[in-house]
Amino acid sequence: MPKRTATSPGTSRPMKKAKPIPTPPYITSKLGFSATAPVQPPTISNSKRGLHKALLEQAGDIATYGLSKTAENDLKMRTAASIGVLSIMDDAIFEAMNMRSARKFTNTFGFQAKDLLDRWANKSKRQKGVGRSKDTTDAQKEVKRWYALHCTLTGITKPVEAAHIFPHPTERNEFGLESFFDMLELFWAESEVEALRQHLALPEHEKTNILVISEDAHTLWDDHRWCVDPVDDGSDNNSMVLEFLWLAQAHTPTSAVDHTTPRANMRIAVDDGPTMRRLASGDRITLRTVDAKLYPLPDRRILKLQKALHMALRASAAAEVTDLLFPRNPPSSSPPVSIPKDAEESTTPDFTSFVLEAAVENCSINKTELPGLWESYGLESDKLGASPRDPF
Repeated sequence: MPKRTATSPGTSRPMKKAKPIPTPPYITSKLGFSATAPVQPPTISNSKRGLHKALLEQAGDIATYGLSKTAENDLKMRTAASIGVLSIMDDAIFEAMNMRSARKFTNTFGFQAKDLLDRWANKSKRQKGVGRSKDTTDAQKEVKRWYALHCTLTGITKPVEAAHIFPHPTERNEFGLESFFDMLELFWAESEVEALRQHLALPEHEKTNILVISEDAHTLWDDHRWCVDPVDDGSDNNSMVLEFLWLAQAHTPTSAVDHTTPRANMRIAVDDGPTMRRLASGDRITLRTVDAKLYPLPDRRILKLQKALHMALRASAAAEVTDLLFPRNPPSSSPPVSIPKDAEESTTPDFTSFVLEAAVENCSINKTELPGLWESYGLESDKLGASPRDPF
């Protein structure tokens, strides 16, 4: 008996087979382990290196300037922030400034650098204290489902969290989005900042502002311990290659151009078949989506921004910086730096607390010295919701 073929009603044409409905995961991640060689830092101009050296010298000499304690503390934090933003600064902007003096740089841009990093350092703390819209929480739930509750970095299943790369929309009013971008434009290419502005204004951007990661990874992310960098050319909208980087801490050698470590003393467990291993700098994660329009990958521009600002924070609080800011021996004499009249009124508690806690980790100061320093900087740990953390 001949085999019958189903036909569309009222026609003799065969019915088309329905497309199978895809099931999660709609986005998959594949981890490629790095070679033993450390990640190579980017090269920068000699003029940038010169200013970096001058800023380090200034950091070591601040205690000799005869300033009031408030003004001295403020200058220390502006110098640290200047070192941080210099490490990520757009080369063309830096050359156009034609500024090689540490004194001029910290007096002209130090306040903005400190404010910029203060807002980024405070990002995770503010997120926990600000309510979220239904659109935001729905986006978090949906994106986690796209990954079938798997950590983007490790492939390990729940518990996972939908971490915002950039502050979520409700929080941005408190964050001060436009003034943040105005400050960012001082150090980053205007075209890149404008592209971010436009993307974050789109209603659908929320689902591209999320990274699905494990609880442990999220905790370290909020503490600016690691970042990911999109390293592919971006020609394929359905895939993305992220390079994982631990950010330098303790007495790992650092400089203006190198604030990553090949193997940090921190752990994010990776399921490597029969064994577990640590995630290492240089490991690469390939993300692939079944449909870039329906299930978009994280936005490259937002990821580039988080990498830059995470790195700037860590560079500003690297061991070579905190050792100079908090010297154990009398520093060398040097001509005083002029301090703007409003210096004593400027406070940035979150960036300052970040640097002080890093100084403890770096062994630049003893943990027992921290309460006195908190008081010296006018900080109260109970109000900031922070306390000295034990080093990793």
